Amino acid sequence: MNMLTTEDVHIAELRVPDWTVRWHAAKALASIGGQRAVKPLIATLRDPDVWVRWEVAHALGNIGGERATEALVSAMCDPDQWVRWEATRALGNLGDARAIKPLLAALNDREAQVRWEAVRALGRIGEPRAVGAFDCRSA
Repeated sequence: MNMLTTEDVHIAELRVPDWTVRWHAAKALASIGGQRAVKPLIATLRDPDVWVRWEVAHALGNIGGERATEALVSAMCDPDQWVRWEATRALGNLGDARAIKPLLAALNDREAQVRWEAVRALGRIGEPRAVGAFDCRSA
């Protein structure tokens, strides 16, 4: 007899119609999810609800890995500023050097909070070009 794990249940919940259930599932996977949750979370980055996408970006940032990093880079192009902000924050926490180029591009985001988080993320990765964002002499 195959027993469902808590992770299995939350992965299945990512597909239910109620956005609050999908949000709670992503939130739970942020804490307990492993690499098996990455693929369904990536699919949920296209969710119609902004807060579900935000929480999915948070979960991918907590789980990490190559596929999560690639998905978070894509999420930096989300139309919603808060999803872009969370993807930027998550990439900084992961510290993956592959995120440097998109994070540098985020320094030009139309929203100040995304630009600010990009500077912080680049700083956490150790990218020296983050310092230039605060250099008054370059203005």
